[in-house]
Amino acid sequence: MSFWSCTKDVFAGRRPIGDIIGTATKGYRTIRVAVMGSKASGKTVFLTSLANHLQDHRPTDFPLGGRIITWDKYAIVGESLHGIPLFRYDEARGLMSCGEWPEKTTSSSILALRLLIEDKDGNQENVQLEVVDVPGERIADFAMKRRSYKDWSLWMQRESATAAYGAYVKTVKNVGPNNEEAIINAYRDFMTHEYEDCAPCITPSVVKLGVDGTKRGGRDPAAFRAAIASVPIGFTDEKGEVWEFVPLPELCFAKNSPWHAVVKKFARGYDRYVKQVVRPIVDWMEGAEKLFYLVDVLSLLQLGASACDSERQYGEAAISAFCPRRGNIFSRMGKWAAGFLWKPHINTVYVVATKADCVWSQENRDNLVLLADALFGRAIRCLDKKLVKSDMLPCAAVCSTKERLDGQPGLQGKIYDPDNPKEPLAVRKWKPSNVPSALPRSSEEWEEMIANGKFNYQFAFPWFDTAQICPPRQLNLDVIAEAMLAK
Repeated sequence: MSFWSCTKDVFAGRRPIGDIIGTATKGYRTIRVAVMGSKASGKTVFLTSLANHLQDHRPTDFPLGGRIITWDKYAIVGESLHGIPLFRYDEARGLMSCGEWPEKTTSSSILALRLLIEDKDGNQENVQLEVVDVPGERIADFAMKRRSYKDWSLWMQRESATAAYGAYVKTVKNVGPNNEEAIINAYRDFMTHEYEDCAPCITPSVVKLGVDGTKRGGRDPAAFRAAIASVPIGFTDEKGEVWEFVPLPELCFAKNSPWHAVVKKFARGYDRYVKQVVRPIVDWMEGAEKLFYLVDVLSLLQLGASACDSERQYGEAAISAFCPRRGNIFSRMGKWAAGFLWKPHINTVYVVATKADCVWSQENRDNLVLLADALFGRAIRCLDKKLVKSDMLPCAAVCSTKERLDGQPGLQGKIYDPDNPKEPLAVRKWKPSNVPSALPRSSEEWEEMIANGKFNYQFAFPWFDTAQICPPRQLNLDVIAEAMLAK
């Protein structure tokens, strides 16, 4: 990459000024991308298919605007980059090509590829694509990025406007400031209720996924409650000292409140948690240029209103935490200056409705986008349009279904049975429900639609060919990859 081309990127706010010398001498442009999404939104399949298509590029199947991609296999070696473990592509693809799920993501990883890109005019550019993936549970903690303990507590009270959180607040008021254990146990009860309602996000996230990768939970909420009974709600440091915290209601922060000592103690635990758990992930993601938020709309429809509420609450907080929001000319100049002198801001945001191969018409796929907009449109519309490009689209990183061959309307594909993971994948045929163009108007209507089978969606196993040279069929993944590689 030339000195002047790099300088142009810096003045556009895409790269910090320190990259002028580094990029010009290295000879390649670095693209940093953040991929986020709650648990089971399809991030591992997304990254595996993306890597397969870029490493073994077939221009006819993966157009990329006429570009031809050549992967430099030996440019990046080792087990980590920037202190983040490399994404285990070979392992993930190998398991899925045999009909087995890869291990759940328990820590951040980075997909790093050195690529030679040749456009249709013959111009060539060396690019290093770095895509970081974080465990879905950690999304719940990103609301802490720009908030003090008090602000986070008030945010929780405002956003978690449910009966369960109201019951927690009532318990806190009743037990008073002299019984911290009762307050923490009441918050455990609230988290159990959220778990029972299939909420994809629970904060602090270490309750569901420990810092050491320990997974807690299961299908039984009682088992989840038992699993977290002895787990600190917070952080345990290297000396074994426990730093716990839970959100407190607004009255606890009043001047001359008897809650002052409790607030101070929980604030220390909160600050330590942010420093040790949240900040290491945030530091890298703050240097990303593009953000792709994956959402499994079909599963949310099946889980109900509470799950959608949780997804929207924490997803909006994550998008807002990393992207420039609307402001006046002075705030915009400040953001531009920060990108020029220090770190670039995120300039591209895509909300991706995954598993679009599990619905069977273009109208249904368009409705997936409408529902994604119902969840995250508010956050997207609050972004600064002069600094951030945004879009929403349906995507199937792996198209694992096809129209039924018996002449009946519907789809067929291989279905994975989580209760019998060792059983061979069975081919099933089904007629998926139509995707509504709007969310149900009430929880009661939602439950009635679920009970009547209105959200009948089967999720086919993301099948990869045993030969790596044969990438899987996909839908709109090429559009996403083109957005990733764009200047």
